[in-house]
Amino acid sequence: MASPSVGSLTFLLTDIDGSTRILARAGARYPELVATHREIIAAAADRHGGVAIPTQGDACLATFSTATAAVRAAVDAQRAMRAHDWGTGEALQVRIGIHTGQAVQHDGEYFGLDLHRAARIADAGHGGQVLVSETARADIAAHPPSDVRLLDLGLHRLRDLEVPVRLYQVESVGLSRGFPPLRTLRSDAHNLPVATSPLIGRTREVGEITELLIHRRLVTLTGPGGVGKTRLALHVGANAVDAYPDGVWLIELARVRDARSVPAAIAEPLGLDLSDSLDPSALLAEALREEATLLILDNFEHVIDAAPVVGAVLAECARVHVLVTSREHLRLADEQSYRVSPLSLTSDAVGPRAAADAVTLFVERARTHDPAFAPSVEDLRAVAEICELIDGLPLAIELAAAQTRLLPVRAVRDRLRLGLDTLSGGPRDRPVRHRALRSTIAWSYRLLPPDEQRLFARLSVFRGGRTLEAVRAVCTEDLEIDPFAGIAALVDKSMLQRRIGSDGDVTWVLLELLHEYAKEALADSGDEAAIRRRHAVYFADLAERADAGMLGTNAVDWERVLNSQLENLRSALEWAFASGDAQQGVRIAAALNLFWYWGGPHDDGRRWVRLALDHGDLLDEHTRGRLHTALGFFGFADGDMVVARRHWESALKAFRTTADDPRTCMALGWIAVSHAGDPSHHDHAERLADEAVALARSVNDHSRLVADALTCKGEIARLGGEDAVAHACYRDALAIVETMGDDRYIASLQTNLAYVAGHRGDFHAALQLNLAALEASWKHGRRSSVAWHLGEIAGPEIGLGRPERAARLVGASDAALARIGVTRQPTDQPEYDRTVAQLAEILGQDELDDLLAESAQMSLDDAVDYALASKEASRHVSPRRRGG
Repeated sequence: MASPSVGSLTFLLTDIDGSTRILARAGARYPELVATHREIIAAAADRHGGVAIPTQGDACLATFSTATAAVRAAVDAQRAMRAHDWGTGEALQVRIGIHTGQAVQHDGEYFGLDLHRAARIADAGHGGQVLVSETARADIAAHPPSDVRLLDLGLHRLRDLEVPVRLYQVESVGLSRGFPPLRTLRSDAHNLPVATSPLIGRTREVGEITELLIHRRLVTLTGPGGVGKTRLALHVGANAVDAYPDGVWLIELARVRDARSVPAAIAEPLGLDLSDSLDPSALLAEALREEATLLILDNFEHVIDAAPVVGAVLAECARVHVLVTSREHLRLADEQSYRVSPLSLTSDAVGPRAAADAVTLFVERARTHDPAFAPSVEDLRAVAEICELIDGLPLAIELAAAQTRLLPVRAVRDRLRLGLDTLSGGPRDRPVRHRALRSTIAWSYRLLPPDEQRLFARLSVFRGGRTLEAVRAVCTEDLEIDPFAGIAALVDKSMLQRRIGSDGDVTWVLLELLHEYAKEALADSGDEAAIRRRHAVYFADLAERADAGMLGTNAVDWERVLNSQLENLRSALEWAFASGDAQQGVRIAAALNLFWYWGGPHDDGRRWVRLALDHGDLLDEHTRGRLHTALGFFGFADGDMVVARRHWESALKAFRTTADDPRTCMALGWIAVSHAGDPSHHDHAERLADEAVALARSVNDHSRLVADALTCKGEIARLGGEDAVAHACYRDALAIVETMGDDRYIASLQTNLAYVAGHRGDFHAALQLNLAALEASWKHGRRSSVAWHLGEIAGPEIGLGRPERAARLVGASDAALARIGVTRQPTDQPEYDRTVAQLAEILGQDELDDLLAESAQMSLDDAVDYALASKEASRHVSPRRRGG
């Protein structure tokens, strides 16, 4: 037997992307595909001085003396893989990892951590991608290939390896680009906040909850407010990130106002868009069906009626686990409740017992406020008494500890005693610990200077985050305090928390218990009506700025702003219409007319717009026009062109009267679209569209307004059979929209251009345009758009001579849209009807029905994989004419 040898080598490891799916489809041909894959890799390795090593399974391993040779072989192999005719209608794609390091060779096999690292690098990639480690890159730098560029992808944590590594993507002519994020343990595999202090005294609880989550898919942490349920859940979630490949996601429900909004709140950190779904719960379940994910639903008690949403997700998604924090359990089947108790206490904190959990927490937090805090024996006794008075509740302990920056510990204890005594006559149905916590909050509040007290109370008027601009406008106008200084003071005293959003924006949030106390303080102050009116006026002003901005080049940015402030906008609307100051509600409802359709939830929009129209005495002509614009959009989304047209005609009349050219051209374009496809009204629709385009160009020749008008004109031309005109309109609109970064609008125009390409018989172009639109929507989590795009790909598939694939895509699309609760828009329905009619003619109705039924069982993920496989397969077929 040969002795093991050790040396430095460069390893090239491959892995077939989607091998399980390909095996299921290729069946008995799969070993042949794997053998061809190995032959291609071995030939590429041989050309560049490498050695192919036999391996188990369908992976390939080759070793090289230099990383440069390995990269050249990888580039050759990927080009050969793309060029090969696999004969399956679906190209085999592999991901390749390259790493230079040490390995032990024994009896023809290699062993060692660096070989394992190379495998993990390959695992991180996607089909067609070549990844290179830092050690390999350093070797390549000595002899860089002239036709290869290395793109720095940053530091990544690889599975099973603790230390992050820097990875590079190989780029060269003939290789794919634009891959999704690497499949590594990225920081964006979760949205958990970084813990700024250690978790104290919860070792047993963390272990028990972690064990429960392994065996039970729904665990609910229950207990009184302030007991530390959230902190405990976050710690368990952070420890579990590696166990959930698709992420650990925190959903903060404290800012959610009602149970209906829970699906959207869960969808937000997942990057999903539920705004156009008639059944958000079904869409959410569909989105998570194949995900191995842990959802942490925090503060569920005030939206307990949304428990069936959680039940539906668990029923449909076998790999999803849910960890809930709530003051009561959800009462769902298979739910495991876990009661979180207060921290352990002692009446004597001297000696060995000084390390009681509650006391330790107090001392630790006190030192964060005063690093010199060094309690004497008498101080530790006082700390123990404080912890007993507030029943070991972590939030109360932290608030009490914060006061040691101002008072000695024994003074803190004496004041807390006094506060508890004054609450002894409070409501008997409130638990003692809740009265103690209220006392602690009340006492912390009383220690604030008068202007900070008023600021703290006024902050309760907001829902969700508070921006500095909003705080200045609503809260500090009549206070002798700088808004930023006031916010900083409240943060410093643990009365307010800073939150940094994914876009880097900073907002400030109140813990829910503090928020409830602040609301009571505001009600007692006599300022509530004035502050709520300021809040409504501020958000009415914001909505009107957004309304103007959404007609320009920054529409995407304004849509993001309005989405981030949706809870505050709702709160302002509710107060305005309930308080008798309906004018502000009318302003907001009208100003959101574009947002309701382009990004906001339709149900909310209908409610507020109709309520605003009921206040006819408050409506000027322009406001009335914007409200009718919104109702026209809702009618169009419902497929009711008659209703849509009636409202848009009312809007047009209003905008002409008020000489609002931008909105006039928008109304003209949408009225024109409402006539599209009706031959008897084609000329009229064309005149309206031409007027809209001319008017839009006179306002701003390169704006979203022009793009909208051109798109409307293109729709009329396409549905009227004027493909050349339609193509020119869509092309010019796309050129404008691409400068704005509106991916959703770009995808829509790509589909429209695909329609025209298909009419002309250029099915390759039509397919590629539709696939680009599908990929963009998939990347941004717009699953309703994805479901729609699947059906649009069917037309080009027919033209390329693949009617069976087309039928499967139609079936998958129909089923997905039905699950989500979304219907096709009226302007897209004729293309769909034409496609289905062609399939019935080519395949026969019986075979078509069988294929539709079969593909209706596909998950959306599988349907997308199936659709994207068309990209390579289309290179090897001859197109056929439509209807042929």
